[in-house]
Amino acid sequence: MTPSFGNESGVPALPSGFIPKVDAALNDLLNGRADVDKFVATLNTKFKELSK
Repeated sequence: MTPSFGNESGVPALPSGFIPKVDAALNDLLNGRADVDKFVATLNTKFKELSK
């Protein structure tokens, strides 16, 4: 399980560099450049890329 906050460390931590990707994806969602499906797909892709 990954906590909903981005400041954890150790095993539950989000991958380094993920929070800026979340911020960019949220910006696209809120400005209408992405719908919810694209937002979720983007986060899933970025999470997988950064978790390697």
